[in-house]
Amino acid sequence: MTTHEINVLKTHGVARQFQLTTLLRRYGMRHALYSNPKETKMIFRRTLLSASIGALIGASMMLTTQPAFALGDKTIPIGTVLAMTGSGAYYGKVMTRGENLAIDEINNANAIKGYKLVLHVEDHKSGDARAANSAMRKLIDIDKTPVVLSSYGGITLAIQPLAARQNVLLFNGGGTASTLIGKKNLYNTRMVASQLAPLAVQWAVQKLGAKKIATIYYTDSSGVEANEAIKNTCKKMGCQVVDEEPYKLGSTDFSVPLARVKAAAPDVVILGSWGADVGHIVKQAKERDISAKIVGLELLSNEIKIAGKKMDGYTAIFDSFNPNADNPTTQSFVKAFKKAYGEIPGYYEANYYELIKDVLAPLIQQTIKAGEDPTKIGVLTAEMEKLVDQGYQYNSVYGGKLQLHKDGSVTKPVGVFQVKDGETVPIAHVKDGKFVMAN
Repeated sequence: MTTHEINVLKTHGVARQFQLTTLLRRYGMRHALYSNPKETKMIFRRTLLSASIGALIGASMMLTTQPAFALGDKTIPIGTVLAMTGSGAYYGKVMTRGENLAIDEINNANAIKGYKLVLHVEDHKSGDARAANSAMRKLIDIDKTPVVLSSYGGITLAIQPLAARQNVLLFNGGGTASTLIGKKNLYNTRMVASQLAPLAVQWAVQKLGAKKIATIYYTDSSGVEANEAIKNTCKKMGCQVVDEEPYKLGSTDFSVPLARVKAAAPDVVILGSWGADVGHIVKQAKERDISAKIVGLELLSNEIKIAGKKMDGYTAIFDSFNPNADNPTTQSFVKAFKKAYGEIPGYYEANYYELIKDVLAPLIQQTIKAGEDPTKIGVLTAEMEKLVDQGYQYNSVYGGKLQLHKDGSVTKPVGVFQVKDGETVPIAHVKDGKFVMAN
């Protein structure tokens, strides 16, 4: 089926869209309705359909499918609950890109003998806990997914109890709330805010000479915890928090909080913000002639697009994915991603790619080697606990190794990046709690 044919179905009324949605859900491709044409082609090529448009909307509505799998291959359903619509849809787009690329590579290489991976994507509508729980129930009860990948700290916390009760393995590669740590069946491949925010204060004091700090943070668990960590670290390092500005996630007008920040005259502003919000804050701060340096916990290409040249000088301390890193693992991923999507990947793409390619695939292989059925709910969870107990280290597209711990936290590289002339430039990395400046 071509992208054009899919678009025809989308524009021919509710009934036909329902037919298409039903078909897509059957094969774990609901997100094709939200993806761009190139990604939709990729999904269909990977998964299942060669049905013609006539077969889909004909009187009988009979479906002709042409599986891309070898005869006798079993499928392992992989669930993912992401922001496919709403203010955070950018996240869903880039995260599913990483997931789809990893699954393509695994399936095409026949890396898991006798099995193919099938991705089932569900939408939490950019932070709707009710939508997330509904999606999680569908993935468990209907799709029978033994493992689910999630995003957003609040959403992951909302669906974790259900994952624990049903013994489903849960991964988070996007949320940063420290309350994600120590939760049954949940493993995080993203550094959490309570790990990164103290480093932001350390950078502000040691490298920027800050005495007075202001904070701008959004009022979900990640932002609140980042703000608390900033205040606690300031007390230890002798700096003063002169202003705190909470705001609602997804805001675009920061004129009021920025007016208060300017009046407080801080040396540095530290953000407990993520996504498009960062771009809007930095842009509007520069427009209001706020001279304080701005340090954050994230830096994405869409943030630079929003702020344009005003993003120059912004510094971020976060999981250290550098697409220009000179190591084979990173460059292999970057090359494959650029070929598939025509863009350089960021760290969300990297996180969700390596979650499937470098964490989940070895886990499934180990499970099969142990004589267990990876499709049976609870089996992957038990095997994951064994690997964690052994101190197993996974290859990482960040370079080096990734290690998951019993409390669900992760050890991986952390770096300091700055925007210069519209480009993200690595200026330091963290080693043993200290900053090592780039050459």
